[in-house]
Amino acid sequence: MNQLSVTEKRFPRGHQDIASDFFALRKMHTGTRWNFSEGKNLLNPASHCDIAWAGALSTFAHMESKSSGVGAAVLQDDGSVLYSHDIPTAAAYERDPEKAEADRVRLMLNSNDPAIWTRWR
Repeated sequence: MNQLSVTEKRFPRGHQDIASDFFALRKMHTGTRWNFSEGKNLLNPASHCDIAWAGALSTFAHMESKSSGVGAAVLQDDGSVLYSHDIPTAAAYERDPEKAEADRVRLMLNSNDPAIWTRWR
């Protein structure tokens, strides 16, 4: 709600259901910590304030971020895992073109991309 009041977060005027999601959140202090719950969204009775929770979680993730980037991992069908931090950047390619080509080939071989591989018939 603080971010809404200083326009750090905004929602489209035409989507009052989004605004109602945010205004349906309830905050209670229990002595040592804040507890959040959801109230009724009058514009969408089926709402569980998912849009507002997503906004709050994105803010928390941004404020608690210990690194400058987002990481990901892909679990392949064969059980191997490809981590995003293993994929070299364009700058690394420029510094060492031979390593870049080797990495490109390694990533291609480890990929499951149907544009590269087809099943043997």
